[in-house]
Amino acid sequence: LEQYFSETSIPGQLSLFQMYLRSIEPEIWTLLEEEEVSFNDWAMSWIQWLLSREMALENVLRLWDYYFANPDGFKLHIFVCLGTFFSLLIDHSS
Repeated sequence: LEQYFSETSIPGQLSLFQMYLRSIEPEIWTLLEEEEVSFNDWAMSWIQWLLSREMALENVLRLWDYYFANPDGFKLHIFVCLGTFFSLLIDHSS
């Protein structure tokens, strides 16, 4: 974990999250910008705390087990955050 955060800064991960979101869903990106939604209010926490505040403990343990068991496991985290965002978006729009 220490190695992951020493190699990858949290602001850098937040920038990647924003870049991928802007590329994948430009309409959602535009809406978030128009509504002046700050990524620091929620996405920063997702990245910094590895979703431990947003998920049930059982799910966090499964996710972290993968992260720690695989040499590049933490590189997946930004995509897990994107998947979580899109899942919440779908749940909210239903």
